Amino acid sequence: MWEDPIVAEVRKVREDYAAQFDFDLQALFRALKEREQQDPRPKVSFPPRPAKSTRKLRPAAVLAESKTPYETED
Repeated sequence: MWEDPIVAEVRKVREDYAAQFDFDLQALFRALKEREQQDPRPKVSFPPRPAKSTRKLRPAAVLAESKTPYETED
């Protein structure tokens, strides 16, 4: 199978960098955060976006006409 040399190089760099921290993700994260703090460039932070509902909303008129599961017909 053909191997992309750029992908292979990126994977090797990633592997070497992780090996510096004995493949400890928490240590790697701390090092990256420390490096981020030392960077003189300004940081950008955006406020969180409001959550979007995944449910489809029905018009109020349709809701008023529909029966709830607990209503019974007389």
